[in-house]
Amino acid sequence: MICKCCGERLLDHEPFCVNCGIQNRQIKEAKDQGATGGVDVQLRTKRINDNAVESHVSHNERLQKKHARVLYSFNPALDDELALKVGDVVEILCQDPKGWWMAELNGKRGVIPSNYVKIMEIGETARAHAADQGATGGVDVRLRTKRINDNAVESHVSHNERSQKKHARVFFSFNPTSDDELALKVGDIVELVKQVCDAWWMAELNGKRGLIPANYVNVIEEGETAGANAADKQADDFADDLSDLEDGSDFIENEDLVTEKEFEDYQKVLHQCGYIELMTGLDKINTAWKDIKIKIAVTGKSGSGKSTLINALLNLKDDDEGAAKTGCVEPTSEPTPYPHPNNRNLEVWDLPGVGTPNFPQSTYLKQVNFQQYDFIILVSSKRYTTNDTWLAKQIVEQYPGANLFFVRTQVDSDLYNMKQGKRRGLIKEEEKKTLDNIKDENLKNLQKANIENPRIFLVNSHDVNVFDFGKLSSMLIDKVKLEKRGALVLSLSVVSNEVVNEKIKQLKHRIGHTSKCAAMAAINSNRVQNERLEIDILRKEVKFYKYQLGIDSNSLTILASRFNIDIEDLYLKMNSQSHAILQGFEFFYSRYDKIGSKRGSIIPFIRTRKYQRQCGRVLKSMLDICIKENQSLQTNLAIMSQEEYN
Repeated sequence: MICKCCGERLLDHEPFCVNCGIQNRQIKEAKDQGATGGVDVQLRTKRINDNAVESHVSHNERLQKKHARVLYSFNPALDDELALKVGDVVEILCQDPKGWWMAELNGKRGVIPSNYVKIMEIGETARAHAADQGATGGVDVRLRTKRINDNAVESHVSHNERSQKKHARVFFSFNPTSDDELALKVGDIVELVKQVCDAWWMAELNGKRGLIPANYVNVIEEGETAGANAADKQADDFADDLSDLEDGSDFIENEDLVTEKEFEDYQKVLHQCGYIELMTGLDKINTAWKDIKIKIAVTGKSGSGKSTLINALLNLKDDDEGAAKTGCVEPTSEPTPYPHPNNRNLEVWDLPGVGTPNFPQSTYLKQVNFQQYDFIILVSSKRYTTNDTWLAKQIVEQYPGANLFFVRTQVDSDLYNMKQGKRRGLIKEEEKKTLDNIKDENLKNLQKANIENPRIFLVNSHDVNVFDFGKLSSMLIDKVKLEKRGALVLSLSVVSNEVVNEKIKQLKHRIGHTSKCAAMAAINSNRVQNERLEIDILRKEVKFYKYQLGIDSNSLTILASRFNIDIEDLYLKMNSQSHAILQGFEFFYSRYDKIGSKRGSIIPFIRTRKYQRQCGRVLKSMLDICIKENQSLQTNLAIMSQEEYN
């Protein structure tokens, strides 16, 4: 458990946090208060995400006395939380990156949600304490007066500025807590009269003016207002939809947009089989790569490190379910397939070594049938034996188009043994020279057997980020048949810049079809009731991006353990945004969801294309974020690896 005040890790049996003294009780998520005027979970998530960098304050900053003004009322859910009323001024005792702060009000201390208050500027605290304390509930006189005073210059707008009307769409319902606030319902279009401060707008709806929270609405782009305010005018609606077709052309190519014929086919399936059947059929296109069969053969004598290499290719550890057994001295008795955990049609086969009683040279080629494999990897932990070189020569002669690779394993053990023999260890130049010597020795060994231009890779199967494992993965991608490349790219774990670049190409290519699926979900959502079926499709695809680029929580947990650091520190080092965005993805999506809920006579095909472009923007934005995080992660891994080496 994590202390919600200071972030200290706690044990369940500890009654109090040993760091800050707060009572150790399970943190309960606040209920969605959108219907009662509070700030709902999505809004809190947005605030936390938007301020993720600012929230990581140092201990010195936490110790500086600060005050904050309460923007929203808060009713405690636990004994150690502090009740807040709009307009209260609290002293901040401790700021925690998790979003809960320790504060004091009227001599009482407790925990408060950080996004319910706003830190006051220097000099503002004294004015607030000297102000009238009589107001209760809603936006009090002091706060409103400050808004007006702070924005006095802005209030003197010219007639021209007033004539330029600005509108916004409501994303969260809001019930007023005072007479000068305006009631809002999801989907309302309000006219924005004036922004009185960062947190509040003066707005007009149905002829009534009042204050509304700024983060409950989304400003409508220029040109979108007319269609939003005139749902009953068919001509305006149709023109609005057509005008948007050109937007976002850099996110989705025209050939990826849903066609009228496709839309008609989708509608037939929808009416005949239902929504679930339609979406299942559409999803099969994105998962078709898993239906492509890819087989990799790994052969070599017993004890050469075949099993560990197989597990590395499958991104498995020796104790994972489905991993090849390691540490066995008995030779492989028969060809054994090991399917990839996330793609059962990618199989790595453990083949018996040649020259054993059950697999003699005379029958070996017929027994293993190399013709069925896309790749053949010949493994050795030392020099290649006579049987190895005989087999390599047979493969080259009898299967001229075969993708044959030579992998030298246990290189890390060789370097370790050399370091143990020196008092001062190995310097980097000596390590490079040792690796070059190992490769040259194997090259000469194979060339002596008349094997020309053998492709040799030195690997440490326990750490795919060092030596030639990345080059091996890149070579697999480069040599696989074109129709199988996408399946192989999406199945391999992230091990090199070349592999990452290939993955990015595949992920970008998926945006067109995934946005098409999301658009069909959007057009079949009850948007008047705030239903957004496309959100689950988009969220699932973003999680796929994270997994493919090695920035998902499971991959980062393994890396954090590898370098003996906390996973939260790793998130901080790579400046992670995607992790927080996924936790509040509904709110993130609302920033892009600018298509009104009106249906009427608007052509469904046109509306579907609009939704596709909208969803394409979301996917492109999230993919860009994930790419940056992967780049940051690779940079930090290089730094940490160098520090570890030194």
